[in-house]
Amino acid sequence: MPAVIELECRCYYRMISKRLFMFHNDRIITANDRFIPGRIRCPGVFETMLYDRGVIYFWERHLRRLRAGLSLLWFPKLKIRFRPIVRELIRLNGPGKARVRLMIWREGKTFHSAATVTPHRAYPSARIHKGFNIYIPRIRLKPFEHPADLKAVSYQPYAQVYQRARVAGYDDALLLNRQTYIAETSRANIFFVKGKDLLTPACSCGCLKGITRQIILDLARAQGYRCRPVRLNPREISAMDEVFLTNSLIGIMPVVAIKGFWNGQHNRRPVTNALADAYRGFCQAYRRTPAKKL
Repeated sequence: MPAVIELECRCYYRMISKRLFMFHNDRIITANDRFIPGRIRCPGVFETMLYDRGVIYFWERHLRRLRAGLSLLWFPKLKIRFRPIVRELIRLNGPGKARVRLMIWREGKTFHSAATVTPHRAYPSARIHKGFNIYIPRIRLKPFEHPADLKAVSYQPYAQVYQRARVAGYDDALLLNRQTYIAETSRANIFFVKGKDLLTPACSCGCLKGITRQIILDLARAQGYRCRPVRLNPREISAMDEVFLTNSLIGIMPVVAIKGFWNGQHNRRPVTNALADAYRGFCQAYRRTPAKKL
């Protein structure tokens, strides 16, 4: 079993041992480890969001992307109302910080929907300061198989490279497409800083159109950085000043090294730190909006 899926299974086993619950096809049931992206080998989409003290961050943006993914797969329009379902799962499972996941997929002619709420522990500040150490595996992605709006439940290639990265002692793996352009990591979007330029792989390279990715681009432009979606070859990143990753759970995570191609410094991340501060402020402002309460 790939390590990323095994880690997910352990989380669900803990849920079951604590008698926590999930939603599946119109019913609240005991948490089940079958409902994990990567184990579901069928056409479908999912979204993962952070819940904290009454707020699911950027809920509306995630639902918009979920609907876009369903449209790409020619699935029926989303009719299920996930918000009251998630609210009930939080009531049943406890109000702590959590990862909220919504999933819709098709097995044969049968459509399935599921929602889970699992405990989430954020990285401590010391771990964030240390940064991620990543490498580039040999696997290559086909961009046309990974549309920017499609967050697919069947993501075995990502699970496989993440497994190899963890076994080899790395925090993540940086994926390239068939033209050897950088796409993303197995779990996050990636950014490169060169002076006042903020570079990130273009969606045509095979990366997901990340929710946090877009927020960071908007915040960076507001701070005067030149933001450019680009096609980058790994050989071009040696000249970069800073590198960081983004996703909905980690926010911004500095990268300290990309094996064989780039090495950074712990104490020289002015742009990464500035954008991390801006992102925290953006999240705090989001929290203060009454309509955002779950």
